[in-house]
Amino acid sequence: MNDVKRKKQVCIVYAIYFIAMILFCGVRILSAQNAIPLDNYYVYELVYALLIQIGIMVVIPISIFYIFMPKKQHILQKTLHFHKIKPSAIAITFVIGIILFFMNIGVASFFNGLISLFGWQTPLGFSTSPMLEQYTFSSFLFELMMTAVLPAFCEEILHRGILLHGIQPIGYRKAIVISSVLFGLMHMSITKVFYAAILGLVIGFLVVMTKSIWVGIILHFTNNALNVYLSYASVKGWFGASFYDVLNSFLTSSNVLISIVAMMSLIVVLVFLLIYCISKLYQKTTLSNVNTCLKTMVSKEDLQDQQTAAMIQNMIKTQTTLNVEYSLSQNPIDIVLPKEQNTIKPTLKENIFLIGAIVLGVLINLSTFIWGLF
Repeated sequence: MNDVKRKKQVCIVYAIYFIAMILFCGVRILSAQNAIPLDNYYVYELVYALLIQIGIMVVIPISIFYIFMPKKQHILQKTLHFHKIKPSAIAITFVIGIILFFMNIGVASFFNGLISLFGWQTPLGFSTSPMLEQYTFSSFLFELMMTAVLPAFCEEILHRGILLHGIQPIGYRKAIVISSVLFGLMHMSITKVFYAAILGLVIGFLVVMTKSIWVGIILHFTNNALNVYLSYASVKGWFGASFYDVLNSFLTSSNVLISIVAMMSLIVVLVFLLIYCISKLYQKTTLSNVNTCLKTMVSKEDLQDQQTAAMIQNMIKTQTTLNVEYSLSQNPIDIVLPKEQNTIKPTLKENIFLIGAIVLGVLINLSTFIWGLF
């Protein structure tokens, strides 16, 4: 694909995301104004989940992508990266998700405390939370589906599938940053934008590292599912029911110095655990795939040079190569995200939809801070 077509692809992907953000904003306005009168909590959640998650995040973006992309073949396989991962890698990914959940609590607490210094308060308005008597096991399963399962699939397809891999021609490093920023802004809440962007940054890195969007789906699901579980546990008295109460009492402890030291120590431990688990995930995915390719090449060493060269080209095409020249690496990220060549630099005109999406997202998130909208 030449540079003109690659720039067209990036521009189309930005346009798709801009359209999705506008539609999402429109649905959120309808929801906030209760434009569709739905008194039943479950019907309300189901209708808006279908509109936002399935319609806006998946059906419309994929349809536009398929219609306008220069190359349409194997759209799900090549762009969404639904590559299989081993059961051991899945288990490690769940552990990483749990670590990220606890780290996100610290990030969210810090950021919420920061914006509260500027006068932010939780707005009072239309609530979609179930009544106390509705906290049944059936409602728990329903909430898990609406809040954890659907967003994990749909939001990852849009952000780590179409967006991240669709704008890959600009370079994976830039693509990861842009997709994480837009992921944070898409949450359309001043209390969620910062930690969602941080979470998106880690998810994007791991999806690129493992070459599989399943990792992002599992991480996204784990984060949301734990939040749903703990909210029900506090009401139903399940395991971990007092987690948030203990955390809140700890954060508001009279001995501020001890609280800060303990929190920093916990963060350091979590960071080390996160790095360790990521290294294990790297071994179970990327390294394992490369070793498989290398063993295949060794077992066929009697093949002609041109056949061996074809196998190497296939490794490059499927992105199963590594930057093993450690002496050339300026930072650890270079080892799993090798320096890319032939990246493109879209012009201002080709970035217009990206700029529009960022401006719209910033304005919406500021509105939640100033006026408490959405």
